[in-house]
Amino acid sequence: MADDFDRVKEELTVEIKVEKALEELKGHISAIKDLMAGLEFIKKYSDSTVEIPDLSVLLSSHNLNEVNPGNNTATTFKPDSFYGLEAPVAAEKYLKSIGHAVPFEQIYEALLKGGFESDGDKVKVHMSLTRATQRLKKFGSGVEASFGLLEWYPKKIKRTAIPEENSEDIREPQEQEQEKE
Repeated sequence: MADDFDRVKEELTVEIKVEKALEELKGHISAIKDLMAGLEFIKKYSDSTVEIPDLSVLLSSHNLNEVNPGNNTATTFKPDSFYGLEAPVAAEKYLKSIGHAVPFEQIYEALLKGGFESDGDKVKVHMSLTRATQRLKKFGSGVEASFGLLEWYPKKIKRTAIPEENSEDIREPQEQEQEKE
């Protein structure tokens, strides 16, 4: 009889702990939903191009690989996320998901974990990313370089050349006078 009492008591204790954990989880889920709504609001009313991950993807952990070596970014991808994509397209997708520039090595490892097919030649992949100047911005040189999305960096302001004498001078009149002196 005492054994049955202890067993029932233990089951009730576990059940109470599970109920408390579920209540705590509901509070966390509510807070996460509020944070996601805030992120969506910020993205909507700013010029941010950072992709906000789907909450259901973040919460579902089955068949997902952690692809954040040496990084605190909690980003997960399905094993086929980068399957069939060319290196620059896959790298762009990865960078959009994490929202900041990262070293080539991290990009390469993440792509492999996400199903990117490589013949094992890192140098070819690196060169492919280096040549993707319409999508990616490279920082540094060699395989130690980091890459970010070109869209994250404001375009350089190009200096206009001083116009030739027979063309229309678009400078302010005082600048034109100073040059004549």
